[in-house]
Amino acid sequence: MRTLFLFLFFIFSTSYGQTKEALISAIIELNILHNDDDFNDDMLNIDIYSIVDSFSLALPAISVNNFNNFNKLKKLLSKEELIELTTHNNNVLRLYAIREVIHLNSNAIDLKKIIINEAKSENQVTVRGGCSKSEDPTYLVIYYDLKNKVAADLTTTSAHGNELNEMQKFKNSVDHVTILNEVNEALIQFDKDLNWLIYKQIFEQLKPTSEFKNFIVQLLYKFNNSYAFDYLKKHFSQDFNRILKVYFEKYFDKHPFETSNQQVYFYKIAVYAHKMGNPTLIKKIHHKIKSTKSLKKWGESTVKRLLVENTNR
Repeated sequence: MRTLFLFLFFIFSTSYGQTKEALISAIIELNILHNDDDFNDDMLNIDIYSIVDSFSLALPAISVNNFNNFNKLKKLLSKEELIELTTHNNNVLRLYAIREVIHLNSNAIDLKKIIINEAKSENQVTVRGGCSKSEDPTYLVIYYDLKNKVAADLTTTSAHGNELNEMQKFKNSVDHVTILNEVNEALIQFDKDLNWLIYKQIFEQLKPTSEFKNFIVQLLYKFNNSYAFDYLKKHFSQDFNRILKVYFEKYFDKHPFETSNQQVYFYKIAVYAHKMGNPTLIKKIHHKIKSTKSLKKWGESTVKRLLVENTNR
């Protein structure tokens, strides 16, 4: 019903057809970042056409899917207008514009600076894809857009086709990989617990170097970051036992494990403690489940069952 109202609002408030202003207003009003695999709105459009026809009005080319709205909008924008939208105060419109600039391989914006600034903010955006809907940090959306572009560049670059085009594709790929690496290095130095999904991506790509080791150790100590934990175990095995000892003796008991991030981390640490069969660590895990309000209900199901099963083997 709300969607129907929005359509009628856009129709009656604009006496012109497909315009930049109408599409921008629609994107902002819907305020959802639809992905290209989102629901089909053909059936709804049929109903709207019949209503509009009864009033003898022309229907602006506006969709209930913002992916479609932005696809129409970008065809009407100049390059300068597109770049201007990358700083728009509406999160959805801004992210669509940034995504398009990434797709066009334009160097007109500083992607590293943009992602870092978004990570410093608390900006969230509603994302819809298929049947799913989530509230995601804006920096995570842009990060995935950049990472997906890197993957696409590498996949489409081949030994066939026009040599100049292939060279340009390769250059684009190298440029994006460089930016992604710089973003990864900047984000692990943040004194802030970012969304766990971005750490999963970062530590899959980050090259082992002692330059960032202390920052990674601090992610474990200060935020209980289990992805930092896994990375240190894999790439700094000589120091890992010492790091682990310090972590469990000085930091583990102090973590409240209240956020969804912390609970993801806790689960991974709990599984590690089991696989090691270390009775001291397992005891600490059990105690933390029993004594931490945010873990009690959750721990009694998945983690506690896992711990009990492994302990009894």
